[in-house]
Amino acid sequence: MNWPWLRIGSATTWVVAFVVWLLTAGFTTERFTVVFWVITALVAFTLGSRPWWQAPLDWMPIIVFFLAYDWTRGHAAVLGRPVMWLWPPKIDAWLAGGTVPSVWLQERFAASNAHVPWWETIVATTYLSHFIAPFVIGGVLWVRHRDRFVRFMTRLALVSAIGVVAYMIVPAAPPWAAARCTHAEVADNPRAPACLSDPVPEQPDRTVLPAFERHEPGYRPMVQRISARGWAKVPGMERTRGFIQTGIDGSNLVAAVPSLHGAGALLVAWFLWPFARRRWRPLLVAYPIAMAASLVYGGDHYVVDIALGWALVAFVMLTVGRFEHRRTARAAASTADTADAPDTVVLAGRTASPAARHLASG
Repeated sequence: MNWPWLRIGSATTWVVAFVVWLLTAGFTTERFTVVFWVITALVAFTLGSRPWWQAPLDWMPIIVFFLAYDWTRGHAAVLGRPVMWLWPPKIDAWLAGGTVPSVWLQERFAASNAHVPWWETIVATTYLSHFIAPFVIGGVLWVRHRDRFVRFMTRLALVSAIGVVAYMIVPAAPPWAAARCTHAEVADNPRAPACLSDPVPEQPDRTVLPAFERHEPGYRPMVQRISARGWAKVPGMERTRGFIQTGIDGSNLVAAVPSLHGAGALLVAWFLWPFARRRWRPLLVAYPIAMAASLVYGGDHYVVDIALGWALVAFVMLTVGRFEHRRTARAAASTADTADAPDTVVLAGRTASPAARHLASG
């Protein structure tokens, strides 16, 4: 069987199928759809050089984990913990000298939905890369260095799992939610107050995050969730933006601490740094910074949420790295001990060294 030609045929079939799907169904960032296309690409582009079942088998633990992750995140309210509404904006205001960064950025740079600025396309692309980049990077690592694939996915799973536990123990409202609700409406730290569904607050001057002092036709002078609307500027992406917005609206609305968007971007940069060529390293530095700016500007996270996400990544990277280092050192020491063990013989019921054996034979 001509394996190279089989691989060319399977890769061509995958490309055609992917393009047809894009044109008919539209692009999506739904996690399992992304993973499906990554796994099928790995099968198609390695057919003949690797068993076709190896990619699905290696990725199965990741699929199972994120199925459990999504279920757990969707049931994060089971503990009934009070939602933190006030301390995140207070910390951000303290860090920024009195003004919450999301308020400052949107007041100066955001606009109405009818006049979406061009830079929001960059904001939306950066924001949505969180749902795609880890799995694409995982696919590349699987092809080139399977051991690195396992190490990267282990860290990604740990960061995600700890993040879900944090959502359950310390639920917190994001900036866009705090801009819709007054102090009185969230005094009891509710999880889903009625004000979340109000497009415009009844008392904008009494909300947790105050309204802007700005007047523009069609513009709501308040922090809004605008992370994904920049794709409205991209021709043909209006339908895709609708799918994305539906996913955003159906997500856990008080899962802000820590920011897994911020954590994921730093994890990608940190993990790839030792293997990246020097010319790519500025991009690795820029990625988590751009993600942080997009999250704050888009009203999805406070600066403190992102800082806690970065601290989580540092904890996981350092802890897992130390564990792997110790395990490797123990394995190397065990191998060295086996290789350097003296050649012994049993002489007169005792274990003799090579020197004793030589004397005995002489």
